[in-house]
Amino acid sequence: MKASIKVWRFDPDNGDKGNLIQYQAPYQEGDTVLQALLDLYEQEYPVCFRFGCRFKKCGLCAVEINGRPRLACRTPLKDGLTIRPLRALPNIRDLVVDRDPAFSVLLPYQPWPAIGEPPERLPRLTEPVEHQRLMACNECLGCLSTCPTYRHDDPSCGGPFQFVKLAQAHFHPLDRMDRPAQARALSIERCGSCLKCRCLIGIPIVKMAIQPLLEGAHQP
Repeated sequence: MKASIKVWRFDPDNGDKGNLIQYQAPYQEGDTVLQALLDLYEQEYPVCFRFGCRFKKCGLCAVEINGRPRLACRTPLKDGLTIRPLRALPNIRDLVVDRDPAFSVLLPYQPWPAIGEPPERLPRLTEPVEHQRLMACNECLGCLSTCPTYRHDDPSCGGPFQFVKLAQAHFHPLDRMDRPAQARALSIERCGSCLKCRCLIGIPIVKMAIQPLLEGAHQP
């Protein structure tokens, strides 16, 4: 069987603006979009894309499928799908985006637990539920494509991914930085009237990241 799909092709060396090309991908019951891309790559259509683990842990295969960010490794292949790169980040080639802007904007804020000098006696730690859930983030960056205000070229503008990373540190039992203040520096206030962001693997971004940072909640 064959599945007719449209795939975004973009080669910056050719000077074009990119376009959708229709392909007939081999199809078997249970195939995913990632499998279709692998099949096309192995044939005469070397589509550029990223993937790693193939079971939603690495986040590298995130693309937009029929206008919605999805993980290609978990999305069933169907006839008539349209596959594009994540709209929130610069398109490098075909389905590959530049992930660096999403991470580089975080570096000044040190989004890792800042525990300072170790105590003489190590305290007994309990991991908050929020920290456990937020640490499931696989850094696919798909949530950025669900945010209507995120701009990758504006260092003062964070998005749901950046706020998840700050919230991970915020809920770490030993972190000592003012993460709500950092979130304010990344314009989190605009999120209070939006709350449209979504996580591809089900992390409650609004409840466990954006709202606590907006409220300036104290660490457990």
